[in-house]
Amino acid sequence: NSNNLVAINGKGISAYHYALDSGYRPNFQTAISYFDQALQIDSNNLVAIKGKALSLLGIGNFDEAIVYLDKVLQLDPNNLGALLGKGYAYSSSGNNIAAITAYDNVLQLDPYNPRALIDKALNLYSLERFNEAIQLFEIVLSQNPNNAEALAGKGSALIASDKKDEASNYLDRALQIDPNNVIALIGKGNTLQGTDRNYEAITYFERALQIDPDNIKGLLGIALAQYSQG
Repeated sequence: NSNNLVAINGKGISAYHYALDSGYRPNFQTAISYFDQALQIDSNNLVAIKGKALSLLGIGNFDEAIVYLDKVLQLDPNNLGALLGKGYAYSSSGNNIAAITAYDNVLQLDPYNPRALIDKALNLYSLERFNEAIQLFEIVLSQNPNNAEALAGKGSALIASDKKDEASNYLDRALQIDPNNVIALIGKGNTLQGTDRNYEAITYFERALQIDPDNIKGLLGIALAQYSQG
């Protein structure tokens, strides 16, 4: 049975990583079916519980993912992956306060965890707590000045704080490191929108939409820039 369990979990992990790498979402469901088989053999198997939780995140079933992430944390209370997963699930569900709490639990264990700092900052940004968000992005940048996510996040928070000139430097640096950073592309569009460089603003928004076609900020940015052009 133990050999069987390892083999089944192995198939689940392979299916999960294939879904993650290829973007082929149905494979997350395949992974879940393998992890369910493993859990029939051992309902407390940590690998299978965590694998199922992450696969549920992959298909966007955030409520059920949280149930399984909590099971991981019952067996392994300091599991950073599960705590980060809860933050992601709550954030994706629009529950910014619960997401921040989850990221705080990560930061109690690992105060400079860049993923937790950035994602907590993004949730603070969503709550319009821009100064607090900027402080967290600065902590990340103090550890790694070339973190494109933190540069883009700080730039966007500065725009929201009416500091467009200061923001542009951070956004430019983010795009030098990661030309496909959607947050930075939207931010650059926002710094130019409403000026005599509306055409440039539209090109930034269009680049963002090529990467993320349903991005509301990109769609709105193009509409506003076109309106400003008259």
